[in-house]
Amino acid sequence: MGDISVRTEGGYFFNNRRMDFMDFAHFMGNETVFTRYSQMSGYSIAPFYQFSTDREYLSTYINYEFRQFLFTNITALRLTGVKENININHLITPSVNNYTEVSYSVDNIFRFFRIDVTTAFIDGQYADFRIQLGITSQFLQID
Repeated sequence: MGDISVRTEGGYFFNNRRMDFMDFAHFMGNETVFTRYSQMSGYSIAPFYQFSTDREYLSTYINYEFRQFLFTNITALRLTGVKENININHLITPSVNNYTEVSYSVDNIFRFFRIDVTTAFIDGQYADFRIQLGITSQFLQID
C-alpha cells in the first residue's frame, strides 16, 4: 500500500525559572513559499518562534508515501518516479494546545522538484494555507 514514517519528540524543562529564550525548545517553522527538504524535520507553515516553549512539549511528524494515489494511478507518471505523500504534523505546547498541519505533496517531479499543499489548524480551527515549492527530498537528504 505504501510506506509510513513516524517521528515523535517531547520534553519537559524541570528548572525553567532562569531560562534565556535561546535555551527554549524551538520548532522549525517556515514562512516562505519554499518547502523544507525533509517532511519529517519541521513544520511546513508554522510561524518562526511563535510556539517556542520553556515548559513541556510534544511534537509528532507522520508521513505516508503512497504507492498509488491520485497522480500515481496514471502509469506513465508513476514510471517517471513521481511520488505522493500525505503528512500530518502535530505540536502540543502550553502556548498552543493543538497545532496541526495536514499536507499533500507531489515529490520527484522531473526527478528534481516538489510541490506541497498545506493547511494548518490551531485547536481544530483553520489557521493558514500555503502552496510551497522545493527540491525533491529524493535528490538531497538534509535533516
